[in-house]
Amino acid sequence: MTRISTLFALVVTLSSAVAVADPDDDASLAWQLRPVTIDSVARIDSAAAAFNDRNGNLDLAVATTFTGTYRLSDAWAPMLRLGLVGNDAPGAALDGSAFANPLVGATHARALGTYRLAAFAGATLPVGTGSARTHAASMTARPADRAMFAADELAVIAGVDVAFVRRGFTAQGEATLVQAVRVRGDEMSTGALSTRASAGLHLAYVVGWHVAVGGDLHYEDTLTASVGVRTQLALDRHTWVRPGIAVLRGLDGRGLDAPAITARTTAVMIDVPVTF
Repeated sequence: MTRISTLFALVVTLSSAVAVADPDDDASLAWQLRPVTIDSVARIDSAAAAFNDRNGNLDLAVATTFTGTYRLSDAWAPMLRLGLVGNDAPGAALDGSAFANPLVGATHARALGTYRLAAFAGATLPVGTGSARTHAASMTARPADRAMFAADELAVIAGVDVAFVRRGFTAQGEATLVQAVRVRGDEMSTGALSTRASAGLHLAYVVGWHVAVGGDLHYEDTLTASVGVRTQLALDRHTWVRPGIAVLRGLDGRGLDAPAITARTTAVMIDVPVTF
């Protein structure tokens, strides 16, 4: 807990000398990383994957998350993230669905010329449902949400993102630290306390003013790559829709028990954020 609070306090202190970040239409929205701008957003994304488990059964997994953020000021935005996962294994009696632990938190963002700096702090509330089977299915779809789908854990999360944005090009790096505490006895857990770290990279280019092409790399025990295209549509002066589709591919071959997408699994993700 101390390491997480120290990391967040350091980022906020360092950012106090730079300008407040305004919404930036040229900044690309990553697939697996957090946003670096402050906006009021309603967002739904869903990832679906078909894969064979270690017994050779064909599984169909769909993980869906709902995110809401509210722009309190030019620098602060609280957020709430909810998740649902379903696993369909025909003939294997392993079907199931589960609600993820809600994630609540806040983002503090600043800008320095063409650079963006964002600090995030939050926690998952251990009220989710599910078994080890649905937990594994959720990792197949979205490794960045791992803490949400650990139903028996309360997790405190702190992270920092730094992005370079200029003339439609975005390069973003992310680092995250998670301190988890087991609060319920469950087959998914291996210890009372665990500390995890992850890192991510996002590169994208906005073609014209309405289409962005880009990809992510995300590492937490295993490496996951994604690439996709996103468009930007104006509903009015203050409301924008940025729908996109991406393909996610795991680069690890340990099978269903791996904590992220495996090398034998490809997921398709549809993401629809509405900024207002």
